Amino acid sequence: MAHAYTPGLKVLHETKILKERRLPLKGVVLVKENDTVEPSQIVARTHLPGNVQMVNVANLLNIDPVDINEVMKKKNDESVTKGEILAETPGLFGMFKSKVTAPIDCICESCSDVTGQVVLREAPIPVEIDAYVSGRIKKTIPEEGVYIETVAAFI
Repeated sequence: MAHAYTPGLKVLHETKILKERRLPLKGVVLVKENDTVEPSQIVARTHLPGNVQMVNVANLLNIDPVDINEVMKKKNDESVTKGEILAETPGLFGMFKSKVTAPIDCICESCSDVTGQVVLREAPIPVEIDAYVSGRIKKTIPEEGVYIETVAAFI
Protein backbone atom coordinates (compact mmCIF):
# COMPACT_ATOMS: atom_id res chain seq x y z
CA MET A 1 0.00 0.00 0.00
CA ALA A 2 1.38 3.40 -0.95
CA HIS A 3 1.83 6.23 1.52
CA ALA A 4 1.31 9.84 0.54
CA TYR A 5 4.17 12.17 1.36
CA THR A 6 3.75 15.90 1.62
CA PRO A 7 7.01 17.86 1.87
CA GLY A 8 7.16 19.80 5.13
CA LEU A 9 4.43 17.72 6.80
CA LYS A 10 5.18 17.26 10.48
CA VAL A 11 3.50 14.49 12.50
CA LEU A 12 4.02 14.39 16.26
CA HIS A 13 2.24 11.55 18.04
CA GLU A 14 2.50 12.92 21.58
CA THR A 15 3.30 16.56 22.11
CA LYS A 16 2.24 19.28 24.50
CA ILE A 17 0.05 21.94 22.95
CA LEU A 18 -1.51 25.12 24.31
CA LYS A 19 -5.15 25.68 23.34
CA GLU A 20 -6.40 29.25 23.73
CA ARG A 21 -10.06 29.65 24.77
CA ARG A 22 -11.08 33.32 24.74
CA LEU A 23 -14.38 35.23 25.14
CA PRO A 24 -15.56 37.68 22.45
CA LEU A 25 -16.11 40.35 25.17
CA LYS A 26 -14.79 40.78 28.70
CA GLY A 27 -16.47 38.47 31.19
CA VAL A 28 -15.67 36.09 34.05
CA VAL A 29 -13.06 33.31 34.06
CA LEU A 30 -14.40 30.39 36.12
CA VAL A 31 -11.19 28.37 36.59
CA LYS A 32 -7.78 29.00 38.14
CA GLU A 33 -4.26 28.20 36.98
CA ASN A 34 -3.28 24.52 37.43
CA ASP A 35 -6.94 23.37 37.52
CA THR A 36 -7.69 20.20 35.56
CA VAL A 37 -10.51 20.55 33.02
CA GLU A 38 -12.60 18.27 30.83
CA PRO A 39 -13.76 19.18 27.28
CA SER A 40 -17.35 20.01 28.26
CA GLN A 41 -16.41 22.08 31.34
CA ILE A 42 -17.25 25.79 31.11
CA VAL A 43 -14.09 27.87 31.65
CA ALA A 44 -15.39 31.41 30.97
CA ARG A 45 -18.71 33.21 30.69
CA THR A 46 -20.01 36.61 29.52
CA HIS A 47 -23.16 38.28 28.18
CA LEU A 48 -23.47 39.87 24.75
CA PRO A 49 -25.65 42.97 24.66
CA GLY A 50 -29.16 42.23 23.41
CA ASN A 51 -30.52 43.39 20.07
CA VAL A 52 -31.64 46.99 19.75
CA GLN A 53 -35.01 48.12 18.47
CA MET A 54 -35.86 51.75 17.72
CA VAL A 55 -39.38 53.13 18.25
CA ASN A 56 -40.23 56.57 16.85
CA VAL A 57 -42.51 57.63 19.70
CA ALA A 58 -42.82 61.27 18.57
CA ASN A 59 -44.07 60.17 15.15
CA LEU A 60 -46.48 57.56 16.55
CA LEU A 61 -48.00 60.04 19.02
CA ASN A 62 -47.91 62.91 16.53
CA ILE A 63 -45.97 65.22 18.87
CA ASP A 64 -42.79 67.28 18.57
CA PRO A 65 -39.60 65.43 19.57
CA VAL A 66 -38.84 68.05 22.25
CA ASP A 67 -42.04 67.04 24.08
CA ILE A 68 -41.14 63.33 24.28
CA ASN A 69 -39.90 63.42 27.90
CA GLU A 70 -43.27 64.76 29.06
CA VAL A 71 -45.21 61.78 27.64
CA MET A 72 -42.78 58.98 28.50
CA LYS A 73 -44.10 56.59 31.17
CA LYS A 74 -40.82 54.64 31.36
CA LYS A 75 -37.48 56.18 32.21
CA ASN A 76 -33.99 55.23 31.04
CA ASP A 77 -32.69 51.82 32.22
CA GLU A 78 -36.18 50.74 33.31
CA SER A 79 -37.50 47.27 32.42
CA VAL A 80 -40.50 47.04 30.12
CA THR A 81 -42.59 43.99 29.25
CA LYS A 82 -44.19 43.40 25.87
CA GLY A 83 -47.47 45.32 25.58
CA GLU A 84 -46.70 47.67 28.48
CA ILE A 85 -47.24 51.40 27.87
CA LEU A 86 -44.04 53.26 26.93
CA ALA A 87 -45.57 56.69 26.36
CA GLU A 88 -49.03 58.25 26.53
CA THR A 89 -50.38 61.69 25.66
CA PRO A 90 -52.59 63.43 28.24
CA GLY A 91 -55.42 63.76 25.70
CA LEU A 92 -58.21 66.30 25.79
CA PHE A 93 -60.03 66.43 29.15
CA GLY A 94 -58.63 62.99 29.91
CA MET A 95 -60.13 61.52 26.73
CA PHE A 96 -58.71 60.82 23.27
CA LYS A 97 -55.40 59.63 24.68
CA SER A 98 -52.79 58.18 22.33
CA LYS A 99 -50.32 55.59 23.57
CA VAL A 100 -47.33 53.58 22.41
CA THR A 101 -46.75 50.08 23.79
CA ALA A 102 -43.53 48.09 23.91
CA PRO A 103 -43.22 45.62 21.01
CA ILE A 104 -40.83 43.35 22.99
CA ASP A 105 -39.63 42.53 26.52
CA CYS A 106 -36.75 44.95 26.92
CA ILE A 107 -35.01 47.74 28.78
CA CYS A 108 -35.69 51.35 27.82
CA GLU A 109 -32.09 52.32 27.07
CA SER A 110 -32.42 55.94 25.94
CA CYS A 111 -34.85 58.56 24.75
CA SER A 112 -33.90 61.35 22.32
CA ASP A 113 -35.65 64.71 22.43
CA VAL A 114 -33.95 65.60 19.14
CA THR A 115 -35.25 62.74 16.97
CA GLY A 116 -38.18 61.51 19.07
CA GLN A 117 -36.73 57.98 19.03
CA VAL A 118 -36.68 55.59 21.97
CA VAL A 119 -34.00 52.87 22.02
CA LEU A 120 -35.19 49.52 23.40
CA ARG A 121 -32.66 46.76 24.14
CA GLU A 122 -33.58 43.09 24.43
CA ALA A 123 -32.22 40.88 27.23
CA PRO A 124 -28.48 40.09 27.11
CA ILE A 125 -27.41 36.90 25.33
CA PRO A 126 -25.33 34.55 27.53
CA VAL A 127 -22.09 33.18 26.03
CA GLU A 128 -20.14 30.34 27.62
CA ILE A 129 -16.77 29.02 26.46
CA ASP A 130 -16.01 25.37 27.19
CA ALA A 131 -12.53 23.89 27.60
CA TYR A 132 -12.78 21.98 24.26
CA VAL A 133 -9.92 19.67 25.33
CA SER A 134 -8.90 17.75 28.45
CA GLY A 135 -5.93 19.27 30.16
CA ARG A 136 -4.56 21.65 32.74
CA ILE A 137 -5.02 25.41 32.90
CA LYS A 138 -1.57 26.78 32.10
CA LYS A 139 -2.45 30.47 32.21
CA THR A 140 -5.54 32.62 32.77
CA ILE A 141 -6.22 35.85 30.93
CA PRO A 142 -8.15 38.01 33.43
CA GLU A 143 -11.76 38.64 32.29
CA GLU A 144 -11.02 37.09 28.85
CA GLY A 145 -10.11 33.40 28.85
CA VAL A 146 -7.51 30.71 29.43
CA TYR A 147 -4.67 28.71 27.88
CA ILE A 148 -5.08 24.97 28.34
CA GLU A 149 -2.07 22.65 28.16
CA THR A 150 -2.74 19.14 26.90
CA VAL A 151 -0.99 16.20 25.27
CA ALA A 152 -2.21 15.54 21.74
CA ALA A 153 -1.26 14.36 18.27
CA PHE A 154 -0.08 17.26 16.12
CA ILE A 155 -0.23 17.06 12.35
